[in-house]
Amino acid sequence: MAQDDIIFQEVDQEVEAERLRKFWMRHRGPIIGGLVLFFAGLFGFVGWQDHRVRQDQTASDLFGKARQELAGPAGGNGSASLEALLRDHPGHGYARLARLMKARVLAKGGDQAGAVGQLETLIAEAGADSPLGSLALLDAAYLTAGDPARARSYLVRIGEQSAFRAHALELEGLLARQGGDAIAALALYRKALAAVPPETLRQRLIRRVERLGGPPEVPDQAAKPAVEGAPPPPPGKIFPRTRHPPARPGSRPPTRRRGQVAHEEGPVA
Repeated sequence: MAQDDIIFQEVDQEVEAERLRKFWMRHRGPIIGGLVLFFAGLFGFVGWQDHRVRQDQTASDLFGKARQELAGPAGGNGSASLEALLRDHPGHGYARLARLMKARVLAKGGDQAGAVGQLETLIAEAGADSPLGSLALLDAAYLTAGDPARARSYLVRIGEQSAFRAHALELEGLLARQGGDAIAALALYRKALAAVPPETLRQRLIRRVERLGGPPEVPDQAAKPAVEGAPPPPPGKIFPRTRHPPARPGSRPPTRRRGQVAHEEGPVA
């Protein structure tokens, strides 16, 4: 009985081996091709990753050299490393920073049109909603501030959530002040303060508000008019007159800050 079991087991093994041989002969082409494609893809991916690492390292080295060249005595003449970075690594993160640097070099050299052209290219590459794109929009607006309409066309593209929104509102206020609209400038400065700007900008905005007759501490939102749709107050009545305590004998009368909007004289209710 044991001998019969051994014979049947050997037959089963031979049948299974024959089945596997036929399966291999029938499907060996696709199996070998799949293995070749798998390893080719694996080696290609590893090679591409290695290529990207080398490209990133090269771009980083060129950016560092460009900064050193621009900071040197001949920095005003441009940088060969900067041009190589822009030429050989278009679209790279370091290339976008290099484009911003080139725009500032051109602006410093008096080539405003060339600087704005570089900034517009950067905006197209990085996107207006990105932090670098918003910074490029702000720089372009400052460079074109002599043309208020064009400057505003850049500022309106800086989104509400941008880190440079308060800076954009400040520049809009400066443009309004330059055009003689102190009320609009004051409203824009207040809006910039409501955007929670950095401390340095916040202090600068408070000083601008004070020069227009505003209080030292500016609320987050301007007070709403008593009647909806009412026209803005006339110049000189931007803020209500407040009662001051009587002056002490021998004290000097209060003086107005330079540039402060004067309040209309009249009785205090």
